[in-house]
Amino acid sequence: MQIISTPPKYSPAYTDAIFQITAPKNEKITLDIYNNDSSQIIGRKKISGATQYDINIANYAKRQFEISPIISDTTQFVIPSKRTINIKIGTPVGNASATLSAGIYYPELNTLLSDCPTEKVIRYDESDEIPFRTKNGTLSAQITIYGKNKEDSLVLTTKEVSEGMVVLTLNMPDINQTLTDKSIGDITEYNRMELRIMANAEQIITIQYKLIHRSKENTRICWWNPYGHIDFYTMQNISQKNIRNFKTKIYSSNGYIPVENYSETELAMNSQFENYNTMEWLSQLVSSPKAWIYDNGIFIPIDITTNNIVTKSEQLTMMNITARETQKKYYPTI
Repeated sequence: MQIISTPPKYSPAYTDAIFQITAPKNEKITLDIYNNDSSQIIGRKKISGATQYDINIANYAKRQFEISPIISDTTQFVIPSKRTINIKIGTPVGNASATLSAGIYYPELNTLLSDCPTEKVIRYDESDEIPFRTKNGTLSAQITIYGKNKEDSLVLTTKEVSEGMVVLTLNMPDINQTLTDKSIGDITEYNRMELRIMANAEQIITIQYKLIHRSKENTRICWWNPYGHIDFYTMQNISQKNIRNFKTKIYSSNGYIPVENYSETELAMNSQFENYNTMEWLSQLVSSPKAWIYDNGIFIPIDITTNNIVTKSEQLTMMNITARETQKKYYPTI
């Protein structure tokens, strides 16, 4: 037998990831499929009766990803953990492996791995993630910030990296601290920011940010996007919050007593009024497998219960979604 092809590097695991094998028709083959660090067999296939086989290992790969927001108090380049994984196939004549990404779209080189608009809104106290794939070399994140009759530029961070996935964790309070340390000013003196990411002195990503003040009504949410990374957006408000209580009771000699007692928190949220392109991007939230609310430094997992989104109309559109916290709150029972 012979392995004649493997999935291209960073193939999305949520499509097909095919190993092609040829062998004599009468040869019986056992394939062992190993986990991300090759420490454990997570699957086994027995094949025979053909001369060529297409072995799709996508489902094995999906179990290995651990997608969650990166918690960082600084603006830095981070190599994200388990947003790509390695899957190895062991055969009687040798091994082959493939590196897969956690999305449905292929991650092109030196491209923003998100469908977000290139003009975004961010509060002075918020953070963002900018994911991309790059080659070996030097990365640099630079900004120019604009205020009334005021303009300043600075380098936020640099890093030597190997080829692969990288995330810039953009942290606005950290940027404000840098401005203070350099005696430039305070971040609230500016209302616009241009972010540039450079790879080996080549500008590969540019994002424009509108800077706004914190509102107690705003809610920061994030979700697993189709490229296998995390997107962030600030909802205008939480318009409604419901707490639903569930009790399972049995009847005893003492009357009805609860044997299970818990509550779920349900939320209704509204976006800003947005154009068609932004609404198309936000609609990915509804189909995302994971989402979170960011609240005072904590990412709270939520389950989006909305199924339909209107993305285009004659005017700007607001998205209304409902969600529930994934963690139930349990109460004492008798």
